[in-house]
Amino acid sequence: HVTAIVDHVRATFGEAHPDVLLDILHVAHVMSGCDYTSFLAGIKKKSFWKTIVAMAASDRLQVVLEEGLGRLSSADATCIIGNVRQIKEDILTNIEVFWACLHLTTAALGKLRKSPTTPLPTLRVTRTLCPNVMEADGFPISRNELAQHALRVAFVTRQFEAGTNPTVDGAPEPAGWGWYIDEEGTLQIRWSTGPTMAVHVGVDKAKSCILAPKLL
Repeated sequence: HVTAIVDHVRATFGEAHPDVLLDILHVAHVMSGCDYTSFLAGIKKKSFWKTIVAMAASDRLQVVLEEGLGRLSSADATCIIGNVRQIKEDILTNIEVFWACLHLTTAALGKLRKSPTTPLPTLRVTRTLCPNVMEADGFPISRNELAQHALRVAFVTRQFEAGTNPTVDGAPEPAGWGWYIDEEGTLQIRWSTGPTMAVHVGVDKAKSCILAPKLL
């Protein structure tokens, strides 16, 4: 997967590719779904990375990548509020914009890249921009659920980095990073700390939501 992505980056930009593309390679791999964390329904890695490459070609959207995915694996990506670990609000806001961009049509994303005045999309982006993935009341995922997914991505990414870079400290344990320990002492996914909008069982694959790891 990594080799194919790097080749795609070089084919698109040559050696003058934006540094952010390689900087977020590991984060993008985990966020789009790997064996260690939750993954996205209806969005394959190829489409995921094509959106990233398209966004990197725009100065404004490149900042979204840098301030969202680019900071997710950093030691200061999270904070503790009321004994609960959370993704910092400014990072989560940029991840939300990126998530919404994943669901834009090619034409809509192209317009966003070319027009500096077009508002950045959110999880509540208008139905006309995303006719195939929208429910009547918006994406079948809440910001809270996206935050829990981002916590899991941050944890797994830090573990990956700690395994290859001795100067990086991995997170000590997954509990509190989008997982929790139930009454039987089993590690469980925390889908949300609030109302859950996504249907995680029997989901329509054409819809966007976060599913459990492929391997448990």
